[in-house]
Amino acid sequence: AKEVFEFARDKGRAVHLGCKYLLEGRKLKEDSIDENIRPYLDQFQNCKDFQDFMATHKIISLEKQYISEKYHYTGTPDIVVEGAIIDIKTIEASMFTLEQVVAYATLVADADMKLYELILQSDSAKFRELGTKEGEKEQAWNYFRSKLYEKQYLERRKI
Repeated sequence: AKEVFEFARDKGRAVHLGCKYLLEGRKLKEDSIDENIRPYLDQFQNCKDFQDFMATHKIISLEKQYISEKYHYTGTPDIVVEGAIIDIKTIEASMFTLEQVVAYATLVADADMKLYELILQSDSAKFRELGTKEGEKEQAWNYFRSKLYEKQYLERRKI
């Protein structure tokens, strides 16, 4: 089980790095890309909805760490563009993606940003907006903040 987790983690990191390089306009040498990573980068480059979106939005930051002095947490959004945050996932179902991306929006100091996820699989890609239902973003932020406060409380108590 540990090996599976480590492989998935390493794959995710490699895909994120490859996507970042591509967004920065870097050319990737074909022989430098692991055969397990190549299909994800192909899906990244061929996802029409995502590419169309990016063509109309200026990149603010890629994989940049932000710090909240007010709430005492840090985070590293994958992609921040004007008016939106995009989180890249290499797994289909991620239970707390909305909470994660809402927390990023607070870090970037724009809670009104649109939130998206780009799900990359070896054979497909999905680009979709998150938090579109009434009150959904607020609920996600409240959940994240409660867990953050709980973690901070337990750390102070050294539990």
